[in-house]
Amino acid sequence: MTKPDSRLIEVAIKHLPPSASQLRLLDINGMAGEILAQHRPDIEIIPISGDVSAWHFSENSLDAVVAVEYILNTTFLRAVLPILRHGGRLIVANSRASMDVTQYGTRLEDAGYVRILIED
Repeated sequence: MTKPDSRLIEVAIKHLPPSASQLRLLDINGMAGEILAQHRPDIEIIPISGDVSAWHFSENSLDAVVAVEYILNTTFLRAVLPILRHGGRLIVANSRASMDVTQYGTRLEDAGYVRILIED
């Protein structure tokens, strides 16, 4: 897997939740952890890859999920939503996205997300 452009991850950093102590963050495919740790030492980074059906996280156990250069799919979106804490964030940064902004919004709404910010 190729290393992502660090600027893409730095854009994602601004959307991380503020922390009172330590944030628990799931790093999809381990693409962002190294750069995130440099900017936010308050983050416990959990790198993961593979099929979402093999994940074993408790509900409401993560503050954020970061997916860099990851193609969104319904299975992934539905697996992430219950493991995020109230106010948790799914942050997707993809420089090669094939959908337009409206399609992203619709896909997120269909999966149950309610507070959506999409930057183009």
